[in-house]
Amino acid sequence: GGLLGMIGRLGEAEFVVRNVDPNVRRSVRSMASGSAGMIAVGEQGLALRQTIAGGEKWEPITGLFSNEANLVVDLLAVNIRGNGAWLAGRPGSFVARSEDGGRSWRKIFTRQNAPIRGLFFVNEKQGYAVGDRGTILGTRDGGETWKSLRSGGQRAGVLVMGPDREHLNK
Repeated sequence: GGLLGMIGRLGEAEFVVRNVDPNVRRSVRSMASGSAGMIAVGEQGLALRQTIAGGEKWEPITGLFSNEANLVVDLLAVNIRGNGAWLAGRPGSFVARSEDGGRSWRKIFTRQNAPIRGLFFVNEKQGYAVGDRGTILGTRDGGETWKSLRSGGQRAGVLVMGPDREHLNK
């Protein structure tokens, strides 16, 4: 029979996320496990929380984004430490935080837009987010506030206008 769900690969570890809506074709980009269980995140706002040990049953994490916003949000990073869990991605203007093992979530704004590709928490209070263009953010309050520790280069656009060839030779 067919596999209901998704198969993903992170490094050398292969995993199967089962019992997920078979019509959903979004890729998992990152997974984390901790005492609160496992969380998987991915394309178009995909966020799943393990509800039965061993990955046998997963449920969607809902309420983070509207259906329209899911089309433009890619979750690329997740970290779990104790009962705390954090999600982030593209755009990097927010980090989602849970204090109850992933059952409820809220968005915290980072005041920057570079996509966040990695999250690491030393403990439930001190953590770091790394992203595009060398962006590094830090928190000492569990993700309530984020401070820029290093900002990468800014994108710039240049428009040059001049006479066309016909007018240069006159």
